[in-house]
Amino acid sequence: MFWNSFVSVLAAVGIMGAIAPSYSDSYIPAALQLLDNAAQQLDEHKEYQEHISKLAQSLVMEARSQGLGKFEGFSDTIMKELKETSKLTAAEQLKMVLQRILDREDMKRRNTKTAVQEAVKDLDEPESTISTAMAEVEPLQYTKK
Repeated sequence: MFWNSFVSVLAAVGIMGAIAPSYSDSYIPAALQLLDNAAQQLDEHKEYQEHISKLAQSLVMEARSQGLGKFEGFSDTIMKELKETSKLTAAEQLKMVLQRILDREDMKRRNTKTAVQEAVKDLDEPESTISTAMAEVEPLQYTKK
């Protein structure tokens, strides 16, 4: 009996055997995916890369502080909304995800909130650095398997 309980605990914490994946109910990982996609597509534009990198760094620190790295995907609710963004431009897609982060108050760190607020504001300005950069990026296509 002890052995079966021990094996169950090991499996539950992922030390032994497969466990059911857990899905994130946060938009922060999606924002990081979108920024990574932009960085890859803009790898020849250093001025854009720097701007995108600063926002991404802030979101990475937020994700780490919240332990979001343990998740293996998105909840059904988040995934449904992300699939709908696939029809948008990359700038619209990023703005929607960042706005959802703000609306849901998903951030604990003040500097992350400030960075996200500034990015949303900048995405409203067609001539801003991030808007100009995102105009050259293809949006991510989210699909559910």
